[in-house]
Amino acid sequence: MAMREFRDATGKRWQVWDVFPTVSISGAGSAAHLNEDAAEGWLAFQSGNEKRRFFRPPGDWETFTDEQLAILCKHATAV
Repeated sequence: MAMREFRDATGKRWQVWDVFPTVSISGAGSAAHLNEDAAEGWLAFQSGNEKRRFFRPPGDWETFTDEQLAILCKHATAV
């Protein structure tokens, strides 16, 4: 799991990391209820109590500039 910190255009500090769900073979795992987008993973964004998810993240997101990460964060779904 990779993790980065960045600041958005307003100066707000965010942490971002990638999430790849797993499914248990022994039964209905916790990932069994995930929608198609979530099954492929997402970027988790967090700033204080605010959390967001960006589904189907680009594979090279770790090399993105802060500005590029801020755009993904802006378009991410609030959790």
